[in-house]
Amino acid sequence: MTISEKIAKFVKELWPEDVPTEVFEAAKAHMLDTVGVALLSGETAPTSAMIQKLAREKEERPECTLWGRQEKTSAAGAVLCNATVIHGLDFDDTHTGAIVHPSASVLAVALAIGEKLHKTGEEILLAAIAGYEVIVRLGLAADGQFHDHGFHPSGILAPFAGVCTAAKLMDLEEDVIVNACGIAGSQAGTIMEFLHDGSWVKMLHPGWGAFGAIYAVDCARAGFTGPRTVFEGQYGVFPTHIQNLGRLAEQIDTLGTAWLTPEIAFKLYPTCHHTHSFINVMTSLMETHRFSAADIRSMRAYGTPMCASQVCYPKEAKVRPETEYMMKFSLYYVLAITALRGSVTTEEIDLKYMNDPEVLEMIDRIEFVEDSSIAVPGHMPAKLEVTLKDGRTFSESQKYEKSARENPITLEDVIRKYHACVSGILPEAAERTVLDVVLNFRGSDAVPRLMAAMAAR
Repeated sequence: MTISEKIAKFVKELWPEDVPTEVFEAAKAHMLDTVGVALLSGETAPTSAMIQKLAREKEERPECTLWGRQEKTSAAGAVLCNATVIHGLDFDDTHTGAIVHPSASVLAVALAIGEKLHKTGEEILLAAIAGYEVIVRLGLAADGQFHDHGFHPSGILAPFAGVCTAAKLMDLEEDVIVNACGIAGSQAGTIMEFLHDGSWVKMLHPGWGAFGAIYAVDCARAGFTGPRTVFEGQYGVFPTHIQNLGRLAEQIDTLGTAWLTPEIAFKLYPTCHHTHSFINVMTSLMETHRFSAADIRSMRAYGTPMCASQVCYPKEAKVRPETEYMMKFSLYYVLAITALRGSVTTEEIDLKYMNDPEVLEMIDRIEFVEDSSIAVPGHMPAKLEVTLKDGRTFSESQKYEKSARENPITLEDVIRKYHACVSGILPEAAERTVLDVVLNFRGSDAVPRLMAAMAAR
C-alpha cells in the first residue's frame, strides 16, 4: 500500500470506540484553546480584519460561519478565513516535534464541514482527531527537514490534514480520499522567507492549505485523480521538498495504534515556540536570584541550530525587528522585554517598544551562541547565562517547553488562557457558554450553540 492508501484506510475505518478517552479530552482542550485564540486574534490582529472583509465581499453560499461574527460564507471561504484568524497572533498550538500548528487547519475544517453537514459534536471531534493524527505524523516523518529546506510545514501539511478531517465527516470512500490527497499535494509549497522581513504571509499558510483541502475533496468527489504516491513517489512531497523519505513508513504505520494528539503543546506566549523556554528560564532566574532588569550587565543565550535559524538570524533583522510579526521571531527582543516586563503577552508585541531606549539597550546586552549540544529531539530547549553588574553570574537550562508531556500543564491552565484571551471580548454569559459547550462537545446543536456564543457582543 502507498502512504496515502494507508492514511485513507485509517480515516475510513476510524470509529469512536477506537479512540482512548484522553485523546478526545485533548481534542476538546485544543478546541477551547483555539477558540480563545481565534476570538482574540479576530479582534486584535490586522490580518484578521482583512481576511474577514475579503470573506464578506465574496458572493458565496452562506453555509458556514465566520468565527466570532454573524456572517456566513461558503465552506471553502470559511476555512480560509477562520484558519487564518486562528494563526493570526501565532498563539495557536504546536506539536514541537513535528513543528506544525495543527489546530488552525484541522479545527477550521472540522467545524465548517461539521456545521454544513449538521454533524454532532462527537462526529466533529472524531474527524478532528483524524486530522491531528495525520498532520503530526507527516511532520514527525520529516524530522525538521521542511524547515531546513526553507518550507513552512504547517502550510505544507495543512491540505492533507484538511482532506482527512473533511473526508471523515463526509464519509468518503478510500479511493476518493487517496485522490484528494494526491490533489492536495499540488498545494504543498509554503516558503519561510517571511522570517527575514516579518511579512504577514505565514498567517495565511494554514488557511490557504485548508482552503485547498476543501477544493481537493470536491475535485476528487467529482472524479479528478491525483497521484497515489503523492508522498513517496519520485516527484512526491518528501523527495521534492526534503530529498528523502524521512521516517514516513515508521510514522504512518502507527496510525490507530499510538495516539499523538495529546502530545500537541499549547502556546503560553504569542511568540515563536523556540523562544518559550528562554522566557521561562529568564523569569525563573529573576525570581530565584531576586534581581531586576536594572541589575543585568549582559546575557548569553544558547540555542540549537534550528532555534538560531528561526529567531536569531539574520542578526541585523532580529536585533531591530521592523514589524510586530518579526518581534515574535526575535529572541533578542523576547528576552529583553521579558527581563523588563516579566513576561510576554500580546500587549508587548507592539512596535512602540522598538522606540524605547531601555528596550534597545537591553537587546544590545544579549549575545546568542549556537550550540547543538543542548538539543533535545522533538523539543525546543534553552540555556541562558545572566551576568549582573555586581559580577555574579547565574545560569539555567530548560530541556522541555511548558505543556510538553515531560513538562505538562493542566486543563485549568488552558482554561485560564482561554479566559485571558476572551475577557473584554465576550460577555460573561457567552464566555461561560463557550466553555461549557466545548468541554461537553456533543449533540447536533454543539456547533450552532458554539457559533452563537462566539458571536455574542
